[in-house]
Amino acid sequence: MDTAADELHAGRMMLTTRYHLVFTEVTNGLNQLWAIRRQHPYVVVLVIAGYGTTKRAEEAVKAGAFGYLIWPIIDDEIREMILKALQYQKLLSENYQLRQQLKRLRPE
Repeated sequence: MDTAADELHAGRMMLTTRYHLVFTEVTNGLNQLWAIRRQHPYVVVLVIAGYGTTKRAEEAVKAGAFGYLIWPIIDDEIREMILKALQYQKLLSENYQLRQQLKRLRPE
């Protein structure tokens, strides 16, 4: 597991390492989420929001986050969310691989 101190560091890390699952906070808006979704469409993003910011977390899901957790986070909730997110990421990856195979079979 890797951690980044800020959005700039996180962006640099994502350029050099392939991640399947990313946690991000919604504190100053959804810029980090939009950047991840635009540059890494097959990365599953889970959003962590502070207590009482349900509206912002819901906005994040509409913007492409897989799901969100609100502080305080309960161990069982995060475990279940991670399992679901990784299953979803596996499906995304399989879909991408199948699309690549199809392109090789039917070049445009």
